[in-house]
Amino acid sequence: MLGIGETATDIRDSLEEIARIHNRWGHIQEVILQPHSVGNKQELNFPSFDPQQLPAIIAQAK
Repeated sequence: MLGIGETATDIRDSLEEIARIHNRWGHIQEVILQPHSVGNKQELNFPSFDPQQLPAIIAQAK
């Protein structure tokens, strides 16, 4: 889930950890990068996910 308060560093670190686990065990078959959309009953204390960031995050994931 993207856009729930994580930083660019958090995203990078998470993707690197997933890659490390896959390189060791070989069991990761897919990673879903899902931007979070604020529902009409939710209040967030941080900015919403900018969808223009998604291509760069996908490139990192590859």
